[in-house]
Parts: sequence; C-alpha cells; structure tokens
Amino acid sequence: MSTARSGDIPSRDEWSFAQFPEERQRYLDDDMPFEDIARRIANLATVVDGCVNPLLEGEVGVPKDTTWRVWFTITVGAEHSDISDRYYGGRDGLRGRYWQSEEAGIAATALSISLLSDKLLQFAATNADKFGASTLARGDTTLVSRSLRGSSAKTWAYEKKLYQNYKERPRLMVARWAKNAPNSEHWPWAPAGPLLDVKGAFFTPDDREYVHPKKGSAPTTSIMMGSPENHAPHYSRKLARVIVLKNGTKLGTLHDARTLVLDVFGSVNARGGALDHTIRKLLAAAESGKRADIADATDSLVRLFQAPCLL
Repeated sequence: MSTARSGDIPSRDEWSFAQFPEERQRYLDDDMPFEDIARRIANLATVVDGCVNPLLEGEVGVPKDTTWRVWFTITVGAEHSDISDRYYGGRDGLRGRYWQSEEAGIAATALSISLLSDKLLQFAATNADKFGASTLARGDTTLVSRSLRGSSAKTWAYEKKLYQNYKERPRLMVARWAKNAPNSEHWPWAPAGPLLDVKGAFFTPDDREYVHPKKGSAPTTSIMMGSPENHAPHYSRKLARVIVLKNGTKLGTLHDARTLVLDVFGSVNARGGALDHTIRKLLAAAESGKRADIADATDSLVRLFQAPCLL
C-alpha cells in the first residue's frame, strides 16, 4: 500500500506554525513526507490502552450497545513527540493529506492502520479482559481486524475518553480553514503530546458497517477541508426559509448553517452519510446560487438537525 507524495502540500503561507514555540516550528517546518512519518509511528508505537467501544447513540434499526468498534491508544514515547506532532499537524501529515484531497487522506489513513495492525491485534489477543470472550469482541481477533479495516476506521490525535479542550493554545493557522470555518475550535487544535488514537469502524450484530451521521472516519468534505478557489462559493446567500432551533437560534443564511454544522457535528473526525449529504448540498447552493439548490440545502439541513433533536 502506498500514499505517494502528491507534491502539492500547503505552502508556509497557507499552513503556518507561527504561534508555536521555536523548537516546534523548526521540526515541523522540515515537511517530513507522510510515508516516513507513518512508518516511524508504527516502529515506535506502543499500545497503552484498548477497548471495545459500544455505540451509545444510534438511529432506528441500529441497535445500541451491541453495535461496536475497537478503540486503541498508542504512544510513540515522550522523547519522540515530534513524530506524533508531525503526524497530526505537519503540512504533509494526516490533516495535510486531507487538505490535499479526500483520496490522499483516505489512503494515508489506510496506510497508517495497516502499519499498526500487527501491534494492535497483538494487544487485543493478549488482553482478554478488554477483548476476550466476555466482551463484544468474543475473543475473536478477526472481529477486531474487521473493525480496523472498515472504511470509516480512523487514526487521529488523542482526544481522551472525556472532555477535550479544543481551545488550548497554540493554534495551527491554516488560511483555508480560517476562511471556510472562521469560528471552528476543532480545526486549529494542535496538541503536541506522544499519544494517538486509532478508532475502528462500528459494526452491527448482523455484520453491517455503521457510520453515525455525526461521526465517521476523517475530515473529508470540501466544506471542512476547503474548496478550490475557482469554485468561489458564497455562503452569504439566504436559505430558502429561516430555520429556528429549539434553543431559539435562527439560521438565515448558508453561512449561519455552515457555522452551526461545524459547531455541532464538526469534530475533526466528522464524516457520515447524512452529514456528508448536507455538506454537499450546502456547497452546491453556495457555488450555484440556484433557487432549487438552496431549497435542497435548506431541506437537508432540517433533516440533519432533526436527528440530534435540535429542531
């Protein structure tokens, strides 16, 4: 498996480490190729935790508690934190690959998990309390492997099992993100520790991969990772009608809607059927300005917001 460097990593003006301490800027500015980063991650990685993670919030027809994924936390060691920092925040790191294109990001994710799989499966096989017969994994490493190989599996910065402070400083400054999501807290987040998360895909008891509308594998949509400049989307356009949420928030423009989508569903891991559908509709409406496209986007927003009971 290969994720050949495409040669179009973001420029230093586009992707800036100016807020970072000098030493951190120095090693991030060397723009280590992703393949080298991923292989070093795999060589240095020690699995420090892992579990079967049941689905807590599903949809009709998707059973909670028995739909599950694997979730591992790895460390590269404090003395090698620069490698995990490059992986998550570098111009040719994982987010940098998604900045280049959805395809490049998906391939990079798959390469990372493939390189780590042996260590992850070994951890699962030797930790019966976490993956044994009494768990949803049933002591079957083929089920663990299935979750890791799922299309919505992901690797990311360590987000903790509890609340993560996405407002912490310093912040990564990416011009495209600042333009397309000026109020987002998630995107500029730039943790520097040695820990990374590996989260497999959810599977139902009848062996179907499930991607939650609010969650998924990685940041793949153009509204989140940016649109090519020649598309010139205009999010100032008005929605077909004002949408009023239960808390009284009113959405009158595509920009209002985009900001709320990023706030509510905008985890750095966001991807999913309903979410992706709505984002595509928003982008199409912003680009074309056609009445029909704006109406479609408005209807899609209403359906999306009904899922988490916001309307």
